[in-house]
Amino acid sequence: MKDAAQQPYLYVYLDISGTFDPVVFSQTVGLVADEMRRRGEPLFAHLCRPAQVARTRKIDDWKLKVPTRHTFFISDMLDELLERVAGHEEKIRSTAQVLGLDVVLQVVAEWDAHTTSIPDLGLTGLQIERLAMLGASYGVDFYPLVTHQAGSYTAP
Repeated sequence: MKDAAQQPYLYVYLDISGTFDPVVFSQTVGLVADEMRRRGEPLFAHLCRPAQVARTRKIDDWKLKVPTRHTFFISDMLDELLERVAGHEEKIRSTAQVLGLDVVLQVVAEWDAHTTSIPDLGLTGLQIERLAMLGASYGVDFYPLVTHQAGSYTAP
């Protein structure tokens, strides 16, 4: 097995987005989000120089996250996130459907193709079934591993 320095960074979150009030969504589904962002808020304002004007968000966002990990395997992270929503799947699916919201289980992988193998991003049958219960799609984003920024990804 490769040492930790050669393993990719993986980040997993459930992202619900569209035009809605994330606070009301939390109350409706009975879960508190790790992050909520509102349409019109500055987007990446922390990256802009003082003279630049930050772009603003075009949608509202509600996220549940699993901490970034240095690993090849996504399965345990997916299980951890799906356990957080256990018992709330129907409420999330039906509320998102009524409001016309997008529900995505998003995986972000930062890895270096020159020093490591691609991470295992496969889903088990049970994980696929649980995503279907949420009405969620499965998204994967790959980013090059930049040593000084590794593991620093924050979902927009």
